[in-house]
Amino acid sequence: MLKLPEGLIEDKKANDIVEKYISQRIYRIVKDVIMKYAFSGIENIRMDDEDFIEFVSIYFPLHYPKCKIGETFLGFYALLEAKDKFVPELVMEYIMASLIESFMAEADKIGLSTVEKMETDREYVLSMLIEECKAVLFELGESMAGASAMAEERLNAIEDIREYEDIYFWDTDYQFLNVYTEEELSVSLLNTELGIGLKPRGNLYVIPKEWYQ
Repeated sequence: MLKLPEGLIEDKKANDIVEKYISQRIYRIVKDVIMKYAFSGIENIRMDDEDFIEFVSIYFPLHYPKCKIGETFLGFYALLEAKDKFVPELVMEYIMASLIESFMAEADKIGLSTVEKMETDREYVLSMLIEECKAVLFELGESMAGASAMAEERLNAIEDIREYEDIYFWDTDYQFLNVYTEEELSVSLLNTELGIGLKPRGNLYVIPKEWYQ
């Protein structure tokens, strides 16, 4: 599953709940894309399947090597499916941003809401957000009467995919992939000066062998 930027919610349990909720939502979007290509499931997709590579290439930078697209997309799926938390690679953040943009465009086209309420533990998360908002208002010397409304607004943002780029991405460094290849960026001054952390090596996430046997 995805590891989100620190400090989204101070309470660890609430933060874990939100991380799981977000990962599952992105996971369903990725799975929908895969199922549109292969209704029978991911087990029948090969990493070197040229038709699959072409199908998902719209979610990658224009110059991204086609020979890496299949493995990288399936690697992102594997990350989302994993129980452990991982910070996504830069190109995976690019894929995630592309998928979200595509999802929003489709939702707008058919009049679908981009808000999806949390099905479990919503009240617990809201209660923790209320406590945080009370603490903030207290520090500001303001009335705590508005804490509930502030907390509900924060939770609404968590549940609205339109807000994800501002909340759930570590930064927007992935946009550099529109200009540079991963290799160029890994040896550039941008990589060191901005602390992007891109390394000149392959993907970090292992795709289960049974997926491509």
